[in-house]
Order: sequence, then structure tokens, then C-alpha cells
Amino acid sequence: MNASADLMMAPVGGTGHPGPVPAVRRGACPSLDRPMRTGDGLLVRLTPCRGGLTLATAQVVCELARRHGNDLLEISTRGNLQIRGLSDDSAAQLSDEIDPLRDRFRFGLTVDADPLDPRDPNENGLAKAIVGRIEHEAEKTGLKQRLAPKFSMIVDAGGPVDYSGLKADIRLRLLDTQRWAILIGGTEATGRHLGDLAPDEAAIAACVLAAVIATLGPDRRGRDMPADQARDAISCVAPSFVPAIGDASHFRAANRKIVADVGALPLRGTMAAILSPAYGMMAADDLQSLIATAASLTDATNASRIRIHTVPDRLLVVTGLSADEAEALPDTAAAKRFIIRPDDPRRAIACCAGHPACASAHFDTHGLADLLVSHGLSGNSKQPIHLSGCEKRCARPASAALHVVGTAAGVDCLDEAGTVIAQYTRPDDTLPLVLGLPRFDEGRP
Repeated sequence: MNASADLMMAPVGGTGHPGPVPAVRRGACPSLDRPMRTGDGLLVRLTPCRGGLTLATAQVVCELARRHGNDLLEISTRGNLQIRGLSDDSAAQLSDEIDPLRDRFRFGLTVDADPLDPRDPNENGLAKAIVGRIEHEAEKTGLKQRLAPKFSMIVDAGGPVDYSGLKADIRLRLLDTQRWAILIGGTEATGRHLGDLAPDEAAIAACVLAAVIATLGPDRRGRDMPADQARDAISCVAPSFVPAIGDASHFRAANRKIVADVGALPLRGTMAAILSPAYGMMAADDLQSLIATAASLTDATNASRIRIHTVPDRLLVVTGLSADEAEALPDTAAAKRFIIRPDDPRRAIACCAGHPACASAHFDTHGLADLLVSHGLSGNSKQPIHLSGCEKRCARPASAALHVVGTAAGVDCLDEAGTVIAQYTRPDDTLPLVLGLPRFDEGRP
């Protein structure tokens, strides 16, 4: 039998499978209290606290995923930790059992910021202060309850974790002048630049802007707000605000001195080892083995300092290591179940959960990804091949070399502008097109 024969849920026009359920409108957020139904059961999304998870807490998460789910954990594009395969009953049990650990996770308004401690202690200090004030104001005013479920902010001081390709309703970006640019909607490149302001006014400006967006309607997002109205709102609370001339005006962001990627990362007074589960998904047993291995590399006192972080680009970051420990961890048997080299070809593919994990998927995205790798796919993680099982296009990267999207008729291949350039009946028919794309060295044409 052809190795790719099972990529489709069923041959187009065939029988024997009920087919995918219609893709629901994007915007649902699978929280602990409101899990989302997928092809393999319910999914719960957890956001670890910025200090990271202790090894003991991470072990508990693995045990809960194995006991109540289907042993599968996932790191999302935005760096959240997802537990898959829950039933209605087991999801309720999970919620009860994780309740004593609620302080190890974030459940309020989504405010993303680099959780790692950079070598320069001032690099993220301002960002942490701004984030703290935003979260305090949001909690005090009940802001989250008035905003769309997926409403998010990003506070980016140019630390190792690169948030530039993630979309945000409101984005604060440190400039090389030590002022903060404020943008609404889109990524750092596509968001509308409103202007810049002083650090001590950044948090209140972001909160007021969010509150005004909430008045537009419960489902309104940053992209829906007129730029002039946004600038007027900021000017009322931030005397230092200097409006930008035009939505796409250029600004000089503070330089990102180093970008977190698979491998070793120097931090302030310590080291981190960065790995990635293939396509973002891992067995709870595999993560548990990695945790035990990390603890075994040092004594009990030092092991208590080790933290597990999940960050954007589906990276798993183990911090609190010595230089020798950070070098040794990727060479262990437990680490071999993860991507441990930045040039691993699987890093050049961004794919959603696909069939059978997602009920909306028309094909097995991970199966196609493995097939592409086995046929010699190369590329780079900054402009990957995007595989989406349905028209929702989940896991979409900021920039892709090609989008392969499942449809009721087969698969569509689209360029970055969204133009359909080819259509096929079966996913494996895309191999000649995908493998024939121009090859790029990492970050450089």
C-alpha cells in the first residue's frame, strides 16, 4: 500500500467516514472552564505563569494528561500548553485536580511578554513593570469579561522570545529611544502604528485603548478600531503620546540581540536548553522522561531552580541549567524524542493538529509533514510550509513559503497573498510542488 494512502480521511466522494464537521468560526478560546471539542475529544489550554513551571508541577500536568486525556500534550503557536483527548467527565475532574495549582498558570487577560531573564537585566525589566500594571488594571476593572475571547496584548522589549510574527489586538514595542510604540491589530509588520509614548504611560494607554475597543461590541478586535479614534483615546490619558503620521509609518524597534531557537541559550547567570516537540505535539510520557532526565543532571538543590517554559514557535525551554547541563540535556535519550537541532527539517513545517485529532480536518497534516521530510524537504523555520487541515488555517505562521489547505474537494495550495495556485484531489499529490519550491538558507535568500 502507498505510504500516503491514509492521509485523507476518505477518498473524495467515497464512503465509510462521516467526514469532517464544519469548521467553526475562529474566536473560541479553550480555557480550563470552557474546553473546546476537537476530533479526539475536548481540549484544554493552559498558560504557564511567567516564572515557568517547576519540575514537580510539570510532572503533575503530565500525569493529568495521561489520566484524564489521551496522553497527548501540545504547545500552541503562541506558546500555550494544551491537554488533548478529554471527555466531559474527565475535563471536569481535570479542572478540580488542577485547582490547587491555579497560581502556577495565568487565567486573566492575555498579555504576552518574554518570560526569560536575558543577560542584560534592563532588557525586560521595563516590560515586566508594564505587564504587571496592565494585569492589575484589567483585574480591577473586569476588562477581560468585556473583550472578545481571543483578545490579546503583546509587550515586547526585544528579548530572546520573538513576538514580532504573532498577531495582537494591542502591541507595545520598545523603541531604540526607550520609548514605546503602540500598534493595533496584526503583527509587528502589519499592525497599524498609532504613535509612541513614555514608558510610565504605556500601560494605562493600552488599558484605555482596550476599554474603548470593548465599547464597539463584545466581539470587536483591535483591527476593528479606527486609528483616529484610537489616537484620540490615547491622547486623553498619555500627555507624552506623539501620534504617528499614517498607519504604516516606520518605527525603529529596539534591537533583538539574540533570538531563542532550538539549542542552548545564555541567560542572566544561567543557561537554558531549548527543544521543540515535532509539529508542537508530544506524548506526556516523553515530557515526563525529559523532566526526570533534567532533574538527574544535577543535585536536588539545583533541580529546584529548574523551570519549564513553553513559548511561541512551539518551543520548550528548560531554564536554570549550568552550561554543562544545557549542553548535556540534548544528548540524552529522553531528548532524542524532541527536535534538538535548529536545522531539523521538521522545523520548516508549521501544521495544525489535523486528522484525526481535529474534527474539522480534511486530512492528516502530520502524516503529510512526515512524508515531505522523508522525501528530502528543506527550508527554514522563518518561512515554513504551512499545512492546515481545513479552511480555518490554524497554526498559520507570520510568513509561509506555501499554504496547503484541506477542503471538501481535496487540498488547495495558496501563496502568501492567499491566491490559489494549485488544487489537488489528495494531499500527497502536492509533493512535486512543495519539494520544487526554491530553497533558502536560514533567514537569508
